Amino acid sequence: MKKGDVVRRTVGAHRTNVGIVVRVKDAETFNGHIYHVMWANHGNVFWYSRDELKNVNKCKDCKKSREIA
Repeated sequence: MKKGDVVRRTVGAHRTNVGIVVRVKDAETFNGHIYHVMWANHGNVFWYSRDELKNVNKCKDCKKSREIA
C-alpha cells in the first residue's frame, strides 16, 4: 500500500468504513510498515499494521485515469 490508497479494515465492527492512507512509516515492531489512515467518518488519523487493512482501490493506475479525465 502507498499514500493515497483507499482502504477498509479487515477486522472489527468498522469493516464497512472506508479510509485513505495519509502516511506510511517504517516500523520494526510490525515487520514492515505502519499505515496512518484518515477515515471518512472521523476527523482523526489512526495507525494500523498491514494485516489490519485491505486495499480497495478500484483503479489500479489512478494517475493515468486522472490525466485522462
